[in-house]
Amino acid sequence: MIASAIKQTEDKISNAQSPVERKRQEDLLAKFKADLESQESSQQQSQTRESEAEQDLRTEQAKLNALQDQLDRLDKSLETSNH
Repeated sequence: MIASAIKQTEDKISNAQSPVERKRQEDLLAKFKADLESQESSQQQSQTRESEAEQDLRTEQAKLNALQDQLDRLDKSLETSNH
């Protein structure tokens, strides 16, 4: 979306008939490029947070599995001691 707006604005700059129109398009281009950079930065931060959350989930799942194994061993131990 923004990339196509950047391309269109660059084309308008190339074809601008007056310095005022050219300046207006250049200002708009700078805004679009800043917006694109901001979106890319936000996307990168989101991907980083997602990766960290996935790693946290794997860590917690491993802890849960270890606790479940420990509980299973305790259950078996109690069963054998009751018989």
